[in-house]
Amino acid sequence: MSVVIRTLHHNLEYILNAAQFKYNNGTIEGTNRMIKQIQRTAFGFRNFDNLVYRIYYRQMAQKKNQVA
Repeated sequence: MSVVIRTLHHNLEYILNAAQFKYNNGTIEGTNRMIKQIQRTAFGFRNFDNLVYRIYYRQMAQKKNQVA
């Protein structure tokens, strides 16, 4: 139990900061995961532009689904 209390005391500033603000990195993590999935399933594109177009298309499709 003392290890838990010591860790809590050590990270108290960061825990309070996370509780105070509504911001988090969930959207960035989701975007990174989506890009890695596209790269993994595509096995490679002819050029980088095709990869970028595929990422933009996927993001637009996700935003359309979130609105509806």
